[in-house]
Amino acid sequence: MSNINTAISTSDEQLFTELTPEEGAVVEGGSSLRLISLTPVGNPFENDPAILVGTRQVFSDQNVNDTRLFSNTAYEFGFDTIVSIWDQDNGAASDDLLGYRDATSAQAGTGVQTLNALNDQGQGYRLLYQVL
Repeated sequence: MSNINTAISTSDEQLFTELTPEEGAVVEGGSSLRLISLTPVGNPFENDPAILVGTRQVFSDQNVNDTRLFSNTAYEFGFDTIVSIWDQDNGAASDDLLGYRDATSAQAGTGVQTLNALNDQGQGYRLLYQVL
């Protein structure tokens, strides 16, 4: 009988292990996206950026004229999503899409990805991120 109790006790410990967001995304069949930095390039006229992972806004600020470093937070998504940078507009005007890239679970573990959201004059933002 003592062997059965030991086996049950061992399996209980494995059932209730806490998972990191990255591990949870793998179990759920998806991935996580970790923002690293957002850097203005040139002197962006549209300087009120918002970053979206899918439809979820994960960053926004006004008058961004210097590099922003992000904490080690990961944003979970399914198998595929889009990471995009928008310029926020005041009033009734709609926000402007500055640039986007597909983010897929196939990119997990491939290193740092870059989203260059630049206009014809080479002004805008460079976003560094990783898919985990």
